[in-house]
Formats: sequence, structure tokens, C-alpha cells
Amino acid sequence: MSAGSPPPGPPRPPSGPQGPYQGPPGWYGPHLPGGPGGPNGGWGGPGMGGDYPPPPKRTGLWIALGAGAVLVVLTVVGLVLAVGLPGYDDASETDGSRPTGGAHGDGRDGTPEPDGDPARYTGPDRPTKVEIGAGPYELPDDPCAAFSPETLVGLGIDGEKGEPTLTDSTIASCTWYHLAGDGSFHNVQVDYTVPPDDPTSVADAEQMYDFHAEKGVGILGDRVEEEKSDVGDESVVVLTRMKDDGHHEATALVRKDNIMVEVSRGIRPDPSDTSGDPTIEWADAQKLMPELARQALNNVG
Repeated sequence: MSAGSPPPGPPRPPSGPQGPYQGPPGWYGPHLPGGPGGPNGGWGGPGMGGDYPPPPKRTGLWIALGAGAVLVVLTVVGLVLAVGLPGYDDASETDGSRPTGGAHGDGRDGTPEPDGDPARYTGPDRPTKVEIGAGPYELPDDPCAAFSPETLVGLGIDGEKGEPTLTDSTIASCTWYHLAGDGSFHNVQVDYTVPPDDPTSVADAEQMYDFHAEKGVGILGDRVEEEKSDVGDESVVVLTRMKDDGHHEATALVRKDNIMVEVSRGIRPDPSDTSGDPTIEWADAQKLMPELARQALNNVG
């Protein structure tokens, strides 16, 4: 070192070769374990066996899933606020038990009887026929037009105004709330979702459906029953036991070409009902939820 030269800096660590990203391109990227290249077969990435470059970003689909999670949280908040309304605890002077009669709607046309139990409603006698033409499909202008007037009566929400929600032009939703005479609290929600990166992409919609069917439905409770349905290109019906006693939620998830439709129906028992009996019977959900999914699918533009 010559006179007047600055002192040398600290030694730099040796740099090693940087291996290529080994995970397949796609919207999952390094967020989920299990792909090739990472520890225990996980994706490669910083801190996971080498500083591999990140995969191509498909953040839009994650935004859609995140927005769906926000809608779930908002639904739960709505339930909490509703049960805290004055008079909720005094809404029923009964012993808290629910009628155990037959399906709500014994008329030949499926119109519910006035004294029927909305919790046992299984839909009209004649299933709805889906007639929406060929895709790709767009979000409906009015998601609250998903169900027929007769169905709204059967669900006990015909007098309630649906609350529409549009999120990032990728999700259109509508939610109904109803406090029944027996003190039980009912909510019905329909969500329409298209892939944000490419709203017409069937492949993206398939990935979105697969993820939601496996990880999204029933996330706030325990899935106790489920079966595939024949609505759309692929569909599933799930019954979830929520964390509070007796509270159950039934869900129908459907994909048709590039659009995903989710219909959920939850019934929370009166606070005085501590029996823990399910508020939705699986046999009823098996009949009702595919019908709600068909009606909701017919609302697609």
C-alpha cells in the first residue's frame, strides 16, 4: 500500500454459484412447500438451499384469494355485530329447540308453507336448469339477483335486502342476514370470482378453484361432510361445524369455465340453545346447496 492510499476495507466473503430456480412457474411460486428445489422437497428460494431467483409473479390470484378471505372476515364481523344488537337475546321465548319437521316447502311447486322451518328448506321440487350459454363469463351486474323469489322465501330472507360488494373488479358478492323468530341467526352469501391476471383464463380459474376447494372452504371451522356435485365443470358441497356450539355452515363451490361461484349458508343457534345440535342437517344441505349453486350460476353474464 503506497503512502496516502486509503486503508483496505474488510475482506469480502467468497461468492458461490447461484443455481437456477427449480420450481415450476405459476401462481403458487415459493409460497407453498412441497415443490422441487427446497428443503424437504420444498421450493428453492432465499434461505432454502440457495439464493435462487424468484419465480414469475402471479400476485393477482393471491390478491383474489386474499380478498375472499377479507369477505369471510367481514361476514363473521357481521354475525358478531348482529348478535350484539339489542333484543337478540330476547328474540325467542321458546325453549331454544328447533322444529324437527319435514323439509320446508311441501307444496307441489316448492313454495314454502308459512309455518315451515327455514333451517330445513331443501329448495323447489323441480331442480333449476342452468342456461347461460358458452364462456368466457363475466361478473354479474347484480349479484343479489342470484336466487328466485321462492327461494328467498324458503330461506327466510325474502324480507331482507341483500348487501352487494365488488372487490377489485374480480369478486362480486351479496350477503343476506336474518334473525329468525326462534332466535337463530341466518346468513346467506354468494361470491362470484374471475382470475385477476386474465379474467378469461380457464387454467387460472382451475388453479383458483383447486386451492379454494382444498384450503378455503371451511377455514373457520371443521369440515364434517363433503361430496362432489354435478353443477358446472367441477363442484363440491361441504358442511362445516363452526367453533361455537351448534353453529354450522353449508357451502357449494362451483367452477364453470373461467368463473368460480361460491354459495354459503350459515345458521347460528339462539344463545340460550346450548344443546350443540347441528343447525344444518347434512341430508338437507346435499339437496339445497347444489340447487342454490345452479340458481347462482344462472345469474352469470
